[in-house]
Amino acid sequence: GMHYIGMGAASCFLVGSAPLAAGATDSLRQILILIPGPLLLLAGMIIGVIVSRRMQRSAEAMRGLIESAPDAIVSIDQNGRICVFNRQAEVIFGRDRGEALGLPLEILVPERFRKAHVQHRAGYSDAPRIRPMGVGVGLWGQRKDGKEFPVDISLSSSKTESVTFVTSIIRDLTEK
Repeated sequence: GMHYIGMGAASCFLVGSAPLAAGATDSLRQILILIPGPLLLLAGMIIGVIVSRRMQRSAEAMRGLIESAPDAIVSIDQNGRICVFNRQAEVIFGRDRGEALGLPLEILVPERFRKAHVQHRAGYSDAPRIRPMGVGVGLWGQRKDGKEFPVDISLSSSKTESVTFVTSIIRDLTEK
């Protein structure tokens, strides 16, 4: 006798009823609009792989842009924890990415400004927008070795379904 693996193996799904070209036979119409369950599953899996590959290529391109940027790029989550730390951030702050990820952003700020920075960060989170930071005020970063250096910073924010990220583009002004 015939062996079935679940109902999907014996069922068909109507996937469309778009009109066919004039002269199409009824049997051709049935073939085109009825797809066996396993074939529909396979088609869905193929589409999923294609979409996944496109998303992966897009993510790789974005990582490439972030890594090749001439300025430091540091992003934080809604808790103020570092979640993006590009190669140039490693260079100017003297910290490895693996060490910086997950730490509070304030490790990059001189000690004397940290408390105020937490408050400024909270204020920005309440009304995020693309803007330069500290207009008319000297801004400073702090390297891992404790040395301070002048910086120029621009801010932006982005929101996913569940998390808001704030991204800073940081330029070391020491050489200027």
